[in-house]
Amino acid sequence: MIQLEPAVRQRLDEFRRRSSRLVLLRSLAAGLLVFLIGVMLVWLIDYRVLLSDASRWVFSGMVYATALATAALLALRGLDLRAGDADVASRLEEGEPNRLKADQAELHGRLQGNLRAAVELTTDDEAALHDSPLFRRLLQRRVGSLAEQLRVSELLPLRLIARWVLAAAAVLLVMVAIVSLGGPAMRQLAARALFPGANIARVSRVQVEIVQPAPPSQTIAAGDTVAIVVAVSDDSLTGQPIDDVTLEIDEAEAKSTRRLAMLAGGADAAAPAQRSGQFSLMVPVSDGGLRYRVLAGDAITQWHTLTTQPRPHVVA
Repeated sequence: MIQLEPAVRQRLDEFRRRSSRLVLLRSLAAGLLVFLIGVMLVWLIDYRVLLSDASRWVFSGMVYATALATAALLALRGLDLRAGDADVASRLEEGEPNRLKADQAELHGRLQGNLRAAVELTTDDEAALHDSPLFRRLLQRRVGSLAEQLRVSELLPLRLIARWVLAAAAVLLVMVAIVSLGGPAMRQLAARALFPGANIARVSRVQVEIVQPAPPSQTIAAGDTVAIVVAVSDDSLTGQPIDDVTLEIDEAEAKSTRRLAMLAGGADAAAPAQRSGQFSLMVPVSDGGLRYRVLAGDAITQWHTLTTQPRPHVVA
């Protein structure tokens, strides 16, 4: 039986493991880079375009899917899980000696052609050989002594994937700086892009304040009619007042949402508005309760919830 020297086996296994780690790190860095760039694009789209909830899911979903696909494809292309010892030996021999130190470059040159030969000349049945077993053993010892001195970390240095890692790190730092220095609005945009299903108000030029009910989410008696009153600012870019305000209602007992136009003025139609830009609407609340939000200009508030409890009644 002619087997690989332990040093050769160790170097082949080490090369296989390190190569796989570098491929995975490169794939993760590339996936992260695509993800971060995609998230920032969704920020911009969400700020410039009035997106529906479904559109937010589509854009954010595309970012997640593209990032995962990029990482997966690079990993699958780089990893060869079926590679045998001979294939690994060939890849090790194909390294670029000009990147190596003088002693390692010399070792690498002396291994050229011999490493794969040592792998291919192993056998379990010496009786079936048509050449000299002694020659094969001498080759194994020679290759083994060279492999003992070989440093795989120099053949596969981290700098091979440095540009991917540095690019992802740079974009991540830019993103963190924008979120940190941009204030609550940037953090809000980032959260909406990262979590499309989260209940987060849209960043907008028009500001909407829920005046009534206070607090906006609360528990009320079943069957009550609730006055929803909002104060809407002027558009901060154009300075124009907003005269079209919509209340979107999602009732637990209904299968779809409703949109109702809110009326200018306070809850009491006969009384003047307490301030300019105030809109209101009386909304009956069914036993199942409801969710509501306000749309005004480019503003969309977060969803608020009105839950119900049965009214107290005499049982005896």
